[in-house]
Amino acid sequence: MLAMHRKKICYAGILATLILLSVILLRRDAWVFLKWYFFITLLGFLALPAADRVFGGFDDHGWLFSKVIGLLFGGYFVWLMSVIGLVQFTNRRALVETLILAGILWTAALRKQGKTFPDWNTVLFDEILFFGLFLMWTWFVCFNPQAKGTEKYMDYGFLAAMMRSSVLPARDIWYGLKNINYYYGGQYYAAYLAKISYTDASDAYNLMRTMISSFGFVLPFSLIRQMLLSHYGRKTVAGRRLGTGRSFLGGILAGTAVSLAGNMHYVLYGLFGKVFRLPGYADYWFPASTRYIGHNPQTNDQCIHEFPCYSFVLGDLHAHMVNIMFVVTLVAILYSWAARVREQRQERLRREAQEEKEQRKRPKKYVKEPMLRRLLRFVWKNIWEPRLLLAAFFVGLFKWTNYWDFVIYFTVTFFCIIFVAFYRYGESPLQAAGCIILHVLEIFGFATAAALPFTLTFETMVSGVAVCTSHTAFYQLAVLWGL
Repeated sequence: MLAMHRKKICYAGILATLILLSVILLRRDAWVFLKWYFFITLLGFLALPAADRVFGGFDDHGWLFSKVIGLLFGGYFVWLMSVIGLVQFTNRRALVETLILAGILWTAALRKQGKTFPDWNTVLFDEILFFGLFLMWTWFVCFNPQAKGTEKYMDYGFLAAMMRSSVLPARDIWYGLKNINYYYGGQYYAAYLAKISYTDASDAYNLMRTMISSFGFVLPFSLIRQMLLSHYGRKTVAGRRLGTGRSFLGGILAGTAVSLAGNMHYVLYGLFGKVFRLPGYADYWFPASTRYIGHNPQTNDQCIHEFPCYSFVLGDLHAHMVNIMFVVTLVAILYSWAARVREQRQERLRREAQEEKEQRKRPKKYVKEPMLRRLLRFVWKNIWEPRLLLAAFFVGLFKWTNYWDFVIYFTVTFFCIIFVAFYRYGESPLQAAGCIILHVLEIFGFATAAALPFTLTFETMVSGVAVCTSHTAFYQLAVLWGL
């Protein structure tokens, strides 16, 4: 017990040292940096009851994911109130609305009995990792903070337009007679966090960039670490939990892969270009790894295949980059749901075995439940899935934050539903099919409702679905996905 307290004190000291280091490195920018960090941490604390409900099986109870959930919930509530015309989008009103929502979440949480608490050593370590990476990326950006070139004008323009506006959606920065007609959710969340923290748009643009860069590492780290810890269980050897070192290493590899890794194009054309002498190696520059298919050689199948680290370095605050933190959180929610279903199945099998044993002893005591009641219980059990409802909320908001992710992760969620249904009702294909139908309808309906305030006013630029006429060569796909 004393060693655990010492570890907490040590971690708290490291965090305090990092805060002091931020003052030394960032100088006059340290205040706005620490203010931004305080508010994203505050949002995480305010959403902790919701995160605890979803990630209660995690050692840290989803502490890092609570920051993203708090940002998503708080921002969505403020946006909804403004879109329907109830409350103006101002600094003070946005902050008050956020606190009201937090009060509702905590009031509901305090009524819950039998609460458990996270491993605070894990929470402090996670916070050190998040703050350290946030500081590192912010310090890097300070050397070139300009929002100049590529799509930065549009990203900063949308952010600045929402910062100036007291209503949402804001006026378009090019065609002022109409509102912004774009999936502007990513830039909105930067504006929301800027307004509740009283931060200028110029600072908010870069702080949002660097915060997402740090989330790009710590969220995959937290998820994979927990997956491996769950795999090894809670067995201990000489007082040390089995698999701790491996889970930590797995988390580091996951965070590195998501936030720092690129693709094999750099290895073949950049690192070993002189060895392989592939076309274009002499003119290699890091953006070439995102303009490979359709550009080298020139074909009609031209596409842009960016990866997180490229966007972090480039400095865009575009939809696909902002959505990284929401996408990883969604994957963590789906994993938490699948893990919980696994636990429930084991509990159900034990309970049914015990009931069958008791029924053999006293057969007259047990009466078969009426079919209608069993059907209603089946429907309710499969509809009331808090984790799946939260996943549906995320999927729906992807229409507003990055539409391509809606298509991709609706599909991912669909296959997760199939896995859960057959794992839960593998002995009954009819029940499994019913479970799939209920969950798909639930996901589609709840996601549609969540995105409705956006889709009602959004004029889509897509005219329909057609068969692709240009196809990528297999060797180019291997180059992109070979690492």
